[in-house]
Amino acid sequence: MLRRPLSFLVLSFLTAMGIALLAPSRAAAQIGAGEKAPVIIKKKNKNDELPTQARGELTQPPLARSADATRLSFLAAPLSSRGLLSQQTREALKYLIVQARGEQFIRLRAFVAGTGDLRRVPQLVSEVFSEKHLSLPVVTTVQAGSLSLDNAQVLMEATLQQRAVVNPDGLRFVTAAGETFDAALAGLKQAGELLQATCYVPSLEGRSPMEGVALIQPQHLSSLAGTVCEGVTRAAGPGGVRGGLLFTGAQMAFGYSVADARLAFERLEKTLAGAGSSLKSAVVFNVYPLSRQLGEMALQAGQAYLDPAHSPAGLRGVVFAGLPSMDGAFAIEAVAAAGAQK
Repeated sequence: MLRRPLSFLVLSFLTAMGIALLAPSRAAAQIGAGEKAPVIIKKKNKNDELPTQARGELTQPPLARSADATRLSFLAAPLSSRGLLSQQTREALKYLIVQARGEQFIRLRAFVAGTGDLRRVPQLVSEVFSEKHLSLPVVTTVQAGSLSLDNAQVLMEATLQQRAVVNPDGLRFVTAAGETFDAALAGLKQAGELLQATCYVPSLEGRSPMEGVALIQPQHLSSLAGTVCEGVTRAAGPGGVRGGLLFTGAQMAFGYSVADARLAFERLEKTLAGAGSSLKSAVVFNVYPLSRQLGEMALQAGQAYLDPAHSPAGLRGVVFAGLPSMDGAFAIEAVAAAGAQK
């Protein structure tokens, strides 16, 4: 066995020890000699400090609401040109709630102009009424061609129930048509003291908003030959609608066949039957079609449900620009005598 000198062994030992001792020094030189390794502190995100809260689903507007005809009143929010659909809808709802002074909302109807999403309207109604802890009314939303104020996105009407009797002889629901706006409006006023009026005109050119009368151009290129007005008057003497009424929201027909139309009528009839009423007891029946042919089909399908001997007031033959669903062909709604199922 080859023997190495002692000096060689000592040198080898010291060399090995030197390498081991130098390793920490090199590591220290990388972070700063004599310094501790830096501590990396992660900046807190304020969103991490609070637990994520899932927003609960909003309650949908009801399919029907009951009311007493002798205690009904009517409001319309003024048109606004500020902002887009959501902002204008919130402003309209805020106005109506303030003006209602705590009275109960039964029905809201919104005519939307422009390109806003019609589905936002009932969502906003649910949001605003939930924030105010108010019971939800039924809601009908229809797209119109234009309103009587430039850049106005929504016209909103409200039906309220007062605490006290305000129509002792009841109400008259009236529809009138005329070659001119003045003739149609005069037809409404002949029925008594006008409480609410909505007029559908072929064109809004040259017309400004009117006090107490909502003006609507139902399509961008309206097919109306004249003006159709619908409204409510306070009855004076016998013949007014009194007692309980049932207001429904709009039911849509999805599809373009008579069978599809009948399904919409069956859903509306089921809603009324749930409160002991029926379309045969309707005092108002409105159709919101997207074409004249679809409107005629709706009326054809409705013959089996309506009472031909007591034709209700309401919209017939007015064609609108759109509905909340892309698949919708027409929408129907009714006001019927409560507890008068036939």
